[in-house]
Amino acid sequence: MSYDFRDSLSALEDRGRHTVAIGTVLVVLAIWSAWLVLGRVSLYVTSSSSRIEVAGAAFPVEPTVPGRVVSSSLQLGQRVRKGDVLVRLEAREQEYLLNEQKARREALEQELAALGTQLEAENKALEGVRQLADASRGESSARRQEAAIAAQEAAKEAERLQPLLEKRFISAAEYEAKVHAAGRQRASSRAAGFSSERSSAEMRVSEGDRIARIAELERQSSNLLGERNALDAAIPRLQAELDKRVIVAPADGTIGSVMAIQQGMNLTAGQRLATVVPEGGDLQIVAYLPAPEALGRVREGQQARLRLDGFPWTQYGAIEARVVRVAEEDSEGKIRVELGSLSESVRTVALKHGLTGSLEVQVDRLSPLSLVFRRLAGSVG
Repeated sequence: MSYDFRDSLSALEDRGRHTVAIGTVLVVLAIWSAWLVLGRVSLYVTSSSSRIEVAGAAFPVEPTVPGRVVSSSLQLGQRVRKGDVLVRLEAREQEYLLNEQKARREALEQELAALGTQLEAENKALEGVRQLADASRGESSARRQEAAIAAQEAAKEAERLQPLLEKRFISAAEYEAKVHAAGRQRASSRAAGFSSERSSAEMRVSEGDRIARIAELERQSSNLLGERNALDAAIPRLQAELDKRVIVAPADGTIGSVMAIQQGMNLTAGQRLATVVPEGGDLQIVAYLPAPEALGRVREGQQARLRLDGFPWTQYGAIEARVVRVAEEDSEGKIRVELGSLSESVRTVALKHGLTGSLEVQVDRLSPLSLVFRRLAGSVG
């Protein structure tokens, strides 16, 4: 039995094609296996709630107390300085109370000044009474001594005349006159003593009256000082209540957003009226990432990319950034992340406060095989 040579050649060609096909498949399988094991796939945590802010964020303009608007100078884009008056609320009642307390304090100051003058006069009078008492006591003492000496001399004179009376050198009438004179001198001496005691008592009474008046004036002064101190504590509090009705710019900057405000509008405490965007601050990205995916995985130093809303990244590019701070607790299922080091990769777009976008934070790089196993484990779990 003979074979055609062309059939043999065709069989060899078919076998060669099969070998090449098998080899190609094996090479592809080897490359694919190597990619599964050695390749790296980036994992991202994404957030659509992201925007560019001035570092430190914008300052809110809001009332701390409810009230009715009297005037407002808020305008979008307005440049303000810290302390500039932006909105005034009605504060007539607080002004009346403050003026009343200030007037009361001024009256108290005048009363205290008058009491001070009276106290000074009473103290001087008391000092004069005491000096007069000292002088009166000296004078009374001298008079008592003078009366006592005169009484002694009169008694001695009567004793000296008694022998003369017995010898009838003098008459009985003359002797009795000397005895009566001695008695009057003794009575005068006792009277001088009583007068001295009366004068001392009067001086003590006068001194006591002065001391009592001084004590009363000091009590009144103390009461007025207490009222003044109470007013000194109340006036700053009333002034603070009045100041709360004047809403001022919290910082230097530009009004970035503003609420429509009309005269007579009633505002509530904490109501956001406007925001002041600080000038000259560094820009940063603030994003809110889903807590289950971000907690423990997003850390400082990780790379991130922000794609701006309204500026297609295929045309304008994306902003490359780096994680700077990560909140340790979530709020309503999200955590706040702050990113810095904004790049200039976004073409023809001026970066400014308020631009929004979607953020991707690279949290890991895994091999495809590890990623498949993780997916399988997650689906099984």
